[in-house]
Amino acid sequence: MNRIKFSLNNRLSLINQRSFAENIPKSTLLFIVVCIISITYFGILYSLFHTLWYHKLFCVISTLIFAYSLQDLYFEQLEKRVKQALPKTTKKLSHYYTHYKGNVIPTLMDTEEKCPEEARLYLVKIRKALISGNPGNEINALKSAFPFIWFRMLASIIFMSKEKGIGVKSDANQTNMIGRNLMKMTNILNFINVQQGYNDAELKYIQIFLYFAPFLFIFASDWINSKILIEMNLQEVYQGIKAQNIKTFIFLSANLSALFIHWMRKQQR
Repeated sequence: MNRIKFSLNNRLSLINQRSFAENIPKSTLLFIVVCIISITYFGILYSLFHTLWYHKLFCVISTLIFAYSLQDLYFEQLEKRVKQALPKTTKKLSHYYTHYKGNVIPTLMDTEEKCPEEARLYLVKIRKALISGNPGNEINALKSAFPFIWFRMLASIIFMSKEKGIGVKSDANQTNMIGRNLMKMTNILNFINVQQGYNDAELKYIQIFLYFAPFLFIFASDWINSKILIEMNLQEVYQGIKAQNIKTFIFLSANLSALFIHWMRKQQR
């Protein structure tokens, strides 16, 4: 259990860039919620089929797949919020960079106050790295710790500006190189967020449907068949081994399909 909570905390810390200790309450709550929902899921499955050993085994495997997808869905939402915050952040960076005529530290300080909370700690860490004794090594270490390639690129652009003293040119009609790159990044990120949002939403709904559709199908079938079988005094037939095997096959097919859709979504991201 501790290993699972440790893994959840590590991934949470990677996304929100907070310390391990700061994320303990949130990761513990996530662990408890996932456990409660997964145990409920297992209980429903077990009530549908549990006669043979492989029925019980499938209940366990299916619950583990469901729990993994559930916690991954939570982390996806966190990552999505960070990705949506990034273009807003780069837009403000570009504005303040021009306002301060290429002075990086004041630019970062003002942007930290105005940018979305999801991106704030990334900028704070970049600023602290720039004012450290060895900014080059610190920035490289940050790039290794950042989970998103766009934040790594942003750290490189800001470091290059600070290191080479690139500022706004005296000609006000000419846009400086750093500001231009930041605006390009903003446009690209907005486009990517829109495209990925459309593509991912469809697959996510399919994945969720695959997890819950078998319940609707089986409960509806149980109800319809029970009405028919009661008239024939054969109430127990539908609870037999063959029926439970069919239920197991339905859930197995749906869960494997949902897992494949989940893998496809991860590849797209």
